[in-house]
Amino acid sequence: MQATVSRTARALARPSLSRGILAASGGRFGQSEVVAAHVAGVAFRGGVAGCGVRRGMSTTGSDEQEPWRIQWAVSESSLGERYKWLLKAMGYYSEDAKNERAASLLYVSARKQAARKEFSQYLGVKEDFSTRFYLECLHVWMVLVRLRREGNASKQIRQDVFDRFWQDITKQIHALGVKPIALSARVRELQNAFYGAAIAYDYSLGTNDAVLASALYRNVYGHDCKARHLLMLTAYVRRELDVIDKMEIQEFLDANWSFGNPHDGLGPSS
Repeated sequence: MQATVSRTARALARPSLSRGILAASGGRFGQSEVVAAHVAGVAFRGGVAGCGVRRGMSTTGSDEQEPWRIQWAVSESSLGERYKWLLKAMGYYSEDAKNERAASLLYVSARKQAARKEFSQYLGVKEDFSTRFYLECLHVWMVLVRLRREGNASKQIRQDVFDRFWQDITKQIHALGVKPIALSARVRELQNAFYGAAIAYDYSLGTNDAVLASALYRNVYGHDCKARHLLMLTAYVRRELDVIDKMEIQEFLDANWSFGNPHDGLGPSS
């Protein structure tokens, strides 16, 4: 028992957990320029020069085969009731730690939804890295849209969701074989793509479905899809935005919910 407590104490005391037991590991980007995000209401370290990104980069690895794609969220029950005093002493219940756990849970929810096979089986979405990236962008954007409703109260959580997203994307492209010397440039290229897509999606809020469909056609489908698939994806996005918009903020942050089935009730599959 003493050995177990000792191991737990050492884990909690690591530098990466200096602000409490964090829900995610890894550092933030270290580039010097800080660029304000127009849409997400967050900031990241890096430059924004355009909205283009090359398509077609793919990966055959699955989530189960890649140990780094493990959920980053830490549940209180995983350490047991008897360690609550230690959790409190290390800042686990601080606002910063709660925000980081909520951000990690929300990002994991968005990432897992983007990986669902129904998108390729029923909505005609390609199974490659580039398309998967745009699907993750779409779901992260939906999470950020809901958080923006809370104004400044959700600013740090939005930032943390954004950071988790880019930490994961960086690991993904590194796993694809992109050399470290080219990694920063590739990440910046994808960040530009995210901003371009998010601005287009943001513009569709409060407008008709044609504007949203146009943004999805350019980004998720890369100008190549069947009309019925585009209509289904457009209806799916509207439906999910409506569902999460009606959630109370604490329910949303607890992430004890999930996105709906991309195919359910959205029309024919063939």
